[in-house]
Amino acid sequence: MHPDESPEERERARQYILRQFDQLPQRWLSWILRCCLPPLRRWIADRVRGYYARKIRVTCPLRVLSDVIRENNVEQIDLLKLDAERSELDILAGLVESDWERIRQAVVEVHEGDAAVQQVRQLFLDRGFHVAVDRNPHFSNIFMLYAIRQAGSG
Repeated sequence: MHPDESPEERERARQYILRQFDQLPQRWLSWILRCCLPPLRRWIADRVRGYYARKIRVTCPLRVLSDVIRENNVEQIDLLKLDAERSELDILAGLVESDWERIRQAVVEVHEGDAAVQQVRQLFLDRGFHVAVDRNPHFSNIFMLYAIRQAGSG
């Protein structure tokens, strides 16, 4: 829904792939890649990134989360896990207020950086959750948000 093709994102992906070259379990391949000249290493990293970043356009119906909860008669959500590649806020916006009370815990991977993680954090805090946030050590704009409902709320 929200592909990030910015030069910064491409560079982050390239740097991640270059770090992975040095950690390959096949010693011979790791050695060959370490011995390559930097321009060749970058070229290989760009080819790897391009392979994994290729796109296929798919059209599908979208439903809001509260509709899914209602259609399936869900009374309680023990763990809500979201990893939606920059669509986390859109998904959470699809929850009617009464459905927030059904959620006991949530784990949300947030891809949009500090501002987005603060928005998601505030959504959970406003609804009575304890919230912890961890930054991904390899991608500085990706966070893991952990929320657990406080005792006696909801």
